[in-house]
Amino acid sequence: MNIPSPDFVRLLDEGIAHQRAGRLPQAVSIYGRILDAVPDHADALHLLGLAAHQFGQKEQALTLLTRAVNCRPDVAGYHNSRGVALSALGRKEEAICAFQNALQLDAGNLQARANLDRLASNRHSLSSSTVLLG
Repeated sequence: MNIPSPDFVRLLDEGIAHQRAGRLPQAVSIYGRILDAVPDHADALHLLGLAAHQFGQKEQALTLLTRAVNCRPDVAGYHNSRGVALSALGRKEEAICAFQNALQLDAGNLQARANLDRLASNRHSLSSSTVLLG
């Protein structure tokens, strides 16, 4: 499948509109069309990873988000989304690293800051309670 570049933007916008409206199957179909044409299209990988996360497909979400990060390691939002997926899988230390990577790329990324603070706070609470219980 050969999709001209301006059509990628239109398709992505269409997919995002479906995703925001809760029409995940339509969004997934659109992202799949893009990835059929360009398997390493970072935006489509990221958005498909977010959709997988919304569907509760945690492992698949992480795989797709990791691919997006590998394609475009300079995008803070991809690292943040990957951190969310890692956190959902209980991989807290890796999630913290992902959020830190996002903040290294964009110190003003409020989502990554909030996610990092939440995990760091939970980690601190657990270690404090361990000390209190120990």
